[in-house]
Amino acid sequence: MKLYAALLIERLKKNLMTNLSWIRENFKKSSALKLNEYEINWLENEKLKKLSNFLGIDLVEAQHLTYSHFLRLQNIKFNNIQKNNWFLYSKCRVCPLCVRESQYQRKVWGSSYLTACVRHKIMLIDSCYNCGTNITVRGIVLDNCQSCNQKISSLPFQKISNNDLITFQNIIEDGINHNSYSTKHPWIKDFPTYLFCLEFISLWAVQLLDNKDFSLDELKMEYDGGGLERHSLKNAKTVEQATCIYFRGYNILKDWPTGFYRFIQRADNLKRPNFTSFINNIIPNLTTTVLEPITREANKYYFTKHYGKGELKRGETDFIRNEEIKFFMSKI
Repeated sequence: MKLYAALLIERLKKNLMTNLSWIRENFKKSSALKLNEYEINWLENEKLKKLSNFLGIDLVEAQHLTYSHFLRLQNIKFNNIQKNNWFLYSKCRVCPLCVRESQYQRKVWGSSYLTACVRHKIMLIDSCYNCGTNITVRGIVLDNCQSCNQKISSLPFQKISNNDLITFQNIIEDGINHNSYSTKHPWIKDFPTYLFCLEFISLWAVQLLDNKDFSLDELKMEYDGGGLERHSLKNAKTVEQATCIYFRGYNILKDWPTGFYRFIQRADNLKRPNFTSFINNIIPNLTTTVLEPITREANKYYFTKHYGKGELKRGETDFIRNEEIKFFMSKI
């Protein structure tokens, strides 16, 4: 599925116009509304209606091509679109092999979590290999870098042989393109819950683990420690940063709850400055959210560690009170 901005530029291209400034100037004259090119894929309500009428695009079609429409269908809240967790705001990613086949920006490429093309099994690209300029929607539709005119469809790419990474990317692609979530998991049963959990686990993994814990030797990717902005992950992460961060989160969730226990144990051993706050404050506060099972498993881990029971079995310690995690933590 393509994006609204890509459809807009395609219309201009057919009329031998590709300059977005022409649209901004004329749209402002006809509607008295300012148009920010980064907000085109987020437009809603009257602004979307007026721009669609101005360009002769069906409103219903336009709505289905925006990020905001998708998030509202999933009941995912977003306030500041520039810093939202779910879709890129100012950056673009692209599969050069897909552009060889058809020159338009796929909606799924805008996902914060998608960094690879499942179909071609290659990493996505977010900047021109020749000059380093960021990829743009206009560049994708015209198939050239906006700075050096290098063909985007001819940019070098990195192949993927890691089946787990492809499986992870399939989860994201199916959720966005088909509103589908078929992965077997003990408690995550729908795509929005999966995204909430992936974002939460990945955010805290970045804060509690070593950079080397995120490195992907197979892809020759070393996590540079970037991507974190105060208490949340940046929207404008590079492909490398996003891959290292979210693939680590995927692996923690994949083998639940064992993967989560390993994560807590590693973080416990490292004892980063905000680890105590994570255990005493953040984890217990999840009890009234869809992420409550995370609290439950953290309680089990610390109960076992405190009383020295060894390996936990499913169903043991299910009735520990959530607030007791603070007691267990104080004894360690």
